[in-house]
Amino acid sequence: MTIAIVEPTESLSGDVVPPPSKSYTHRALFVAALSEHTVIENPLISDDTMSSIRVLKALGAEIELGGEEVNVMGFGDTPSSPEDVLNASNSGTTLRFAIPLCSFAKHISVLTGDYSLKSRPNTPLLSAIQQLGGFAVSTRGDGKAPIVVYGGE
Repeated sequence: MTIAIVEPTESLSGDVVPPPSKSYTHRALFVAALSEHTVIENPLISDDTMSSIRVLKALGAEIELGGEEVNVMGFGDTPSSPEDVLNASNSGTTLRFAIPLCSFAKHISVLTGDYSLKSRPNTPLLSAIQQLGGFAVSTRGDGKAPIVVYGGE
């Protein structure tokens, strides 16, 4: 068997832009909310990531959608206590990222979602917060939303 080695005659250059990712967008939004100012480029805007945006706005972040980027003016390490129940709709990522974040707010936060989200377990997360000295419980005692988180004063 003969193996041929092909040598390139020209060099290639350019940019490769990966497709937007819902998973990365959620994570970028929550990290950005903990910062001063962040521009997220090439986000995936979907129902789930819009749930994260609504929850983070309720916690005090200023978020503007603009074409192929999202500008986030974050709240640093001190989220505001929400004025209303935080509804994660059908986004498990939003709920599970928001629960520990709410433990840094100064008052009570209540998180909920749609029927499907209310059927998903969160017991390990709630237990971890309790073990660290926080307060996070399921209103029905089953580890599922609605969830009450108390950050303390």
